[in-house]
Amino acid sequence: MKNQVKLKNHIVIRCKDNNEKMKIGNYIHDRLRGNLDYIDNRIILNVDDPQTVHVWVYEDCTIDYDSIIKLALKDATLTS
Repeated sequence: MKNQVKLKNHIVIRCKDNNEKMKIGNYIHDRLRGNLDYIDNRIILNVDDPQTVHVWVYEDCTIDYDSIIKLALKDATLTS
């Protein structure tokens, strides 16, 4: 039986519109691109829902995802 990886955190970011959603999603994606946690699906980004960004972080993820998300939110509000 395969070991199950446990979810550490599920972050949901509600956006005022789809433009803001894509800004935040792209910002997070750009910072995670090339990171082994992102490549190996220990952190997963999803922007498929309207006006919503989902980030799933699994317990073996080592990246400081909080700071990336905080910067993405700050950047989105400064450039809106």
